[in-house]
Amino acid sequence: MTVSDYLSVNSDSINVSKSLYLPRLTTFERDNLGFTPSEALIIYNTTDDCMEIYKNGVWSNIWCFHCAATIITQPFSATVCEWQDTSFIVSATGTSLTFQWQLSTDGGTIWNNISDGGISPFYIGSNTFMLSVSNISVGNNGYMFRCNITASCPPEITSSEVLLNVMANPPSITVNPINQALSSSYTASFSISSLGYNVIYQWQQSSDGINWNDISNGGTSPEYNGVTTNVLSLSDVPPSFNNYKFRCIAGNSCGTSAISTDATLSISAPSVSTTAASNIQSTSVTCGGNVLLNGGAAVTACGVCWSTSNDPSLSDSFTTDGSGTGSFVSSITGLTPGVTYYFRAYATNAIGTSYGIVRSFFTPTVDVGQSYQGGIVAYILQVGDPGYFSTVTHGIIVSESDQSSSANWGCYGTLISGADETGIGYGQQNTTDIIADCATAGIAAKICDDLVLNGYSDWYLPSKDELNKLYINKTLIGGFTNNYYWSSSEVTNNNANRQYFLNGTQNNTVKSFSCYVRAIRTF
Repeated sequence: MTVSDYLSVNSDSINVSKSLYLPRLTTFERDNLGFTPSEALIIYNTTDDCMEIYKNGVWSNIWCFHCAATIITQPFSATVCEWQDTSFIVSATGTSLTFQWQLSTDGGTIWNNISDGGISPFYIGSNTFMLSVSNISVGNNGYMFRCNITASCPPEITSSEVLLNVMANPPSITVNPINQALSSSYTASFSISSLGYNVIYQWQQSSDGINWNDISNGGTSPEYNGVTTNVLSLSDVPPSFNNYKFRCIAGNSCGTSAISTDATLSISAPSVSTTAASNIQSTSVTCGGNVLLNGGAAVTACGVCWSTSNDPSLSDSFTTDGSGTGSFVSSITGLTPGVTYYFRAYATNAIGTSYGIVRSFFTPTVDVGQSYQGGIVAYILQVGDPGYFSTVTHGIIVSESDQSSSANWGCYGTLISGADETGIGYGQQNTTDIIADCATAGIAAKICDDLVLNGYSDWYLPSKDELNKLYINKTLIGGFTNNYYWSSSEVTNNNANRQYFLNGTQNNTVKSFSCYVRAIRTF
């Protein structure tokens, strides 16, 4: 082959309609012409599919077919066992291709270029079409990879993102299940955490901690869910499952499985509180309790037990006031007057019986509404009241009828020092203070202070709270009208407290107004 064979020009070469014929050479032929090409000689390189020009002693591309990078085959995600090797491959066409593999450890948000080397993992081929990854640990699970590819023509392109899934060998259990108390709705759940990809779970149960059985989803009493996940849920659990144990086997396709520690399901007796006694009478009392938690088993009975000893139980007298959770009220009758009783609430389920704290009350020797010491018993002092004693009955006696229907409080314009107390036990002192500063005949306090009735002369005008006890028990006491009654509790130099016995309203009004008066004394 001669030079003319490469560079000959025939008649078609100058035919404008047929364009100019360019020499077609392979890269080998181009580099072995046997002579130095002329400056600016243009050829078509059939090896690279490029138009080339000889300039300044070198061949340079003018334009190429398929110059820009194009991906033919995308890389694929890989799943490996810990310490196995893998690789990611991308196939592309284009001129003068360059490759740069990248890594993301945060799910694809931030990407960084990879360099060959490292420890875990170790990389080879970070600038080639194939990235080899070795010394892979379970901590590399979830790593993402992609490849940036450039050619002599733009644009730069990026491959699909692929995922490295690493299965621990064996799976590593990082959080073991913990002991659980069955909830009030008879449900419980146990969970574990395990590192690695594609962990396979199987929950087991044992009644004795020795013999273990795989659990299946479904069933009744209990019903299981999530037996092949990291969270096991139980519902409608019966009391017979008290102290059952649960554990989980974690495995994968790499081989050896891991077994969690076991956790115990506990079902307990209910939790119950005791309500303080109220409406204490000589032979009866009202008390009760509140079942706070059922312990994981249905509460079948609840009530109050009582005794004259300080440790009452179901071996003593008791009431049965229902079942389930929530508050309940107990009415105890048949008591002996003048006796200290101890009581506490109880609640029973299939596991056992539990008790609230022990409380006590003293049965009075008299009852509200009973005639006693010159009048009618209006109120029995309760725990917390001034003058209360646990073993002695004290209270308020009210006269059998009103002492006046139109008395004013008196002392209008005068502020009585010490007469502003409102609590139980302060009516006597208020009355004494009023009389000391304003002993006007016919005023409410003076009427009571002067009263001698049924052999008793220690009567006084009730305080605001003492008057309210008369209103609360007015039906048992009797003799009241639906009008305003004075209290001994002063508000200002011009006003004092009163109470409307039609509906119990308490307010204050000017001392010169007329109201009813009913005297009381204590015992």
